[in-house]
Amino acid sequence: MAVQEVILKTNPAGPVDYSEKAIKKALDASYLIADTKLDGVQLNLVVEPAYVPSAYAAFLSRAGKHLPALQAAYQRGFKDQMLFTQLLQDDACIFPNGFMLQAEIITPGQPAEVTAGNLRRKSVPLDLSSIEIHVFGVVPLDVVESGKDHDVTHAIMKYHVEAMTALLQKHVPQIAWKVVESVDVFTYEELQRVYGVRREEGQEGLVLKDPLAIWKRGKKVGQWKMKPEDTIDGIVQGLIWGTPGLGNEGKVIGFEVLLEDGHVVNACGLTQAQKDEFTDAVAEWEHLDKKTGGLHVTPKPYIDWAVEVSFMERFKDGSLRHPSFSRWRGISDPLVKE
Repeated sequence: MAVQEVILKTNPAGPVDYSEKAIKKALDASYLIADTKLDGVQLNLVVEPAYVPSAYAAFLSRAGKHLPALQAAYQRGFKDQMLFTQLLQDDACIFPNGFMLQAEIITPGQPAEVTAGNLRRKSVPLDLSSIEIHVFGVVPLDVVESGKDHDVTHAIMKYHVEAMTALLQKHVPQIAWKVVESVDVFTYEELQRVYGVRREEGQEGLVLKDPLAIWKRGKKVGQWKMKPEDTIDGIVQGLIWGTPGLGNEGKVIGFEVLLEDGHVVNACGLTQAQKDEFTDAVAEWEHLDKKTGGLHVTPKPYIDWAVEVSFMERFKDGSLRHPSFSRWRGISDPLVKE
């Protein structure tokens, strides 16, 4: 997978880990906005009017790199149709000088890894009718480029999101744009009920927002994730091979992963197809490495790749019960979580 350049360091606002104390404090002060947390891939859509003769749209990951298949679909299908120019020139546009949209791309009925896989494949045309883009944030472009926070509360941003999503539905109908499902909750008991409903619907959970807090760069207090603690991200440090004499001898059966919290785990649980795929990739690399004497060979497959690990529960010492490989987190760059 070729490494792509960073188009724009968006450093988007994101939720921190769940904190019952902080959430109850926010509820005591006012209420909480409970957005549905979807199982998809985050999109930072940057639209700027500086390009002639038309505005330009960059479909970026949270790391600021192109989402290959979606950017290619834009280039092929509607880049020259003046759609985003017409959007910026619409009298209803609140950010005529450009904006960045935060959203979640989902493939209805499919898990995030399917969506991520489809977005990686630039050479395979992406069926735009197969995806939905659920919008949950919008910021003017000059703020994004400045690197500063956006001095607008989450309560007000809800209306900005609705306004800009309506314009996208009007001017860029090739894509199914939707406002992320959201409700206001006023008590902790009500929050628990809403969370239960979303989980029964098959959603990941909720993103809780303090309506009085503003949009801040990166993961800052004012937004919280509320979902089962069953996944964690990390970086692959090494390969785990099958035991000699057993059925998986000579095959990659898992990865040694340095988790974001500093713990190191062996994440196995690969399907047979994954074992074959990963083993073949390593064998091909080793053959080339031997043939060239170690010259002009790309880094060893999977080392330092960003990965998501699933687990059953977390023990008191921070270690995980039954950690397993879940999915790759890189899209435009395998080394970067996106």
